[in-house]
Amino acid sequence: MDNRHINPHAVLFPITSLIILVFLVSQVAVIIIPVMFYYWPFMDYPMYSGVRYENEMVNDNYVLVGIKFDAQEQNVTHKELGLSFFQFNDWLVPRLLKNEKDQTIRPYLDQLRAMNNHAFQRIRIQAKPVLISRSGISEAPMQVFKVIDLHLQE
Repeated sequence: MDNRHINPHAVLFPITSLIILVFLVSQVAVIIIPVMFYYWPFMDYPMYSGVRYENEMVNDNYVLVGIKFDAQEQNVTHKELGLSFFQFNDWLVPRLLKNEKDQTIRPYLDQLRAMNNHAFQRIRIQAKPVLISRSGISEAPMQVFKVIDLHLQE
């Protein structure tokens, strides 16, 4: 009769080690390789956000404003575009600011163009920045970054 038995810790050790290794490799990968924001929990830490200095203007809450032919304006939210807050602020808006002819954002421009029965003529990218100081956070005047004519982008 064999008196050896299987130690449950000996079985779990390689599995646990593999899980830890996967998490560590994933953590390193998001630091080295630019990735989208759906890689939580590997990237959703304050240590990955930019440094903020005293008296710096922070524009982290961008707003898209649709401008209709009759000059009426309507805010367009990230939810209306099917994006998360971070995809909107950190992926779409920077690409719109850099080059609205970027093919990766074309579906979103098409979606903006089609909103409200094709009523939007232009889209304005703006933000209400905040000023960070020792006395606290204060709001600054609205800043307009760019106006995109949607009908020139077709």
